[in-house]
Amino acid sequence: MGREISKRTKSQCDKILDYIQTHGSITQMDAVQFGCYRLSARIYDLRDAGYPITTTMRVSKNREGHTMQYAVYRIGAEDGSFLQAP
Repeated sequence: MGREISKRTKSQCDKILDYIQTHGSITQMDAVQFGCYRLSARIYDLRDAGYPITTTMRVSKNREGHTMQYAVYRIGAEDGSFLQAP
């Protein structure tokens, strides 16, 4: 912990936290809407700052019918209970 992050990264982290608090979770597709193309890196930064972010892997089919996996991030425990952020 204690790694210094840039203003741009901090801004993206703030947007991610706001999105999760408003919508309950975030995926890469959600993050792209506000210009965050490296969501997993920002999630790493948030975890490093002490936020208890959990990851759930989901499986879905894309437009072509191929199976794909994606991560869903949320603040709190995997059982849905909320954990206090710093």
